[in-house]
Amino acid sequence: MRENKENLVKKVFETIVGGCKEAEKIAEEVGIPHTTVMSILERLRAEGYIEIVREEKWMIELTEEGRKYKEEGLPERRLAQYVYEKGGEIAIKKLDEVFDEPEIRIALQWVVRKEWGRIERGYVKIHEIPEKGKDEKILELIGKKEIKKDDIPIELIKRGLIKIKPKKTLIVKPIKEKFEEKGGISVITAEIIRSGKWKKTRFKPYNLAVTPPPLWIGKKNPYIEFVNMAREILIEMGFEEYKGPWIEMEFYHFDALFQPQDHPARELFDTFHVSFPEVGKIPERDYLTKVKRTHENGWETGSRGWRYNWSERVASRRILRGQTTSVSIRYLTTHKEPPIRMFTIDDCFRYDVMDATHSIQFKQAEGIVGERGITLKELFGILEEFAKRLGFKEIKFVPSYFPFTEPSCEAMVYHPELGWIECLGAGIFRPEVLKPLEIDFPVLAWGIGIDRLAMAMLGINDIRKIRRPDLQELRDWKML
Repeated sequence: MRENKENLVKKVFETIVGGCKEAEKIAEEVGIPHTTVMSILERLRAEGYIEIVREEKWMIELTEEGRKYKEEGLPERRLAQYVYEKGGEIAIKKLDEVFDEPEIRIALQWVVRKEWGRIERGYVKIHEIPEKGKDEKILELIGKKEIKKDDIPIELIKRGLIKIKPKKTLIVKPIKEKFEEKGGISVITAEIIRSGKWKKTRFKPYNLAVTPPPLWIGKKNPYIEFVNMAREILIEMGFEEYKGPWIEMEFYHFDALFQPQDHPARELFDTFHVSFPEVGKIPERDYLTKVKRTHENGWETGSRGWRYNWSERVASRRILRGQTTSVSIRYLTTHKEPPIRMFTIDDCFRYDVMDATHSIQFKQAEGIVGERGITLKELFGILEEFAKRLGFKEIKFVPSYFPFTEPSCEAMVYHPELGWIECLGAGIFRPEVLKPLEIDFPVLAWGIGIDRLAMAMLGINDIRKIRRPDLQELRDWKML
């Protein structure tokens, strides 16, 4: 068994002599599992024969819809060509003779957004063929030549036409000086002793200075540790933890927070909508009626409302929640008497382009405090205490605006290396939020980007590292 292992080491050794190679390629050439190759490479690295470098590449792929548009052209391009050929003007209702209904909606949206034409009184008007944009040129080039990630227009990603995936690669680099050393054996086997070969064999000198392979002990994930530490601090401060559903209805997520149904955040490009079942059922009918009247005319809140016809169907649409304030609203529907001290730390989801500071999935810490006579000053004290217990010595507050709180503020904490970090929004729920809930005392609300604080405390400069498992980085992270 030992001899077989040494033969494999020899094969891998001979494969590397030629120059730098990816670990996956070495496994293919030698014809052994990747895990076995990694074990051998780790041994060769410890003995000083090779250097292992981790590199990250980006794979750029077309989605099924992207492949279709590459072949046929973007919907807005085909629509513009068709309208121009028809004299530059055509009734929208006649477009279904040539285009599918979903394509009409997409094409019209992008024709207007790209300023290729305009829509007036049910007609789409395009009087010249627009030049090809960067998105069309890049779409045509994919598969023909290598394209850098930074050259991809963001709209191609948001439209779901292109997928960009990170791929980690291990590059094995031979250390020339070691490979130039002459042969010899480093392991004595039973066969060498029995046959007497040891008498004529040259042995490599044993190097006591070689660092032995590291021994990795198990430990908790530092990011999970940080989140649990924040949870324990809030419980120590007298808060009750509460959970809400990831799949939420727009009613609790937007409408109950006095956000109008034409608010930009409710559009497809910012929120993940659930396709089946598309809508849910709102059980609190009396509460629903009060929210509807508040939106339409202000009801009894002292507000004029948003002055539009509120739709229950829109409010019933199901989405992946983009904030945890919906958990606060659900809590308040069943907890209407002071004092109130509730918090939640859980996942949120938003349609975004993933990079070093943005992610489609992230954790948010949300909390509310309700009591008669309480003011924003008490909220400042609570948040300052929370920040100090997390390890941030300084915190400052600046005025801000949120549609469901008034007054509102944002807070920043000071990090000795990173400086001031914007991390939370807070305020007092507006009457338009509390009155429909039949709550007649102030409720202070705050939301913290817990991932951003974790990145600062753990020395992480890329939010993707929080959820992307890299065993070596997990081993190297400091303990809290």
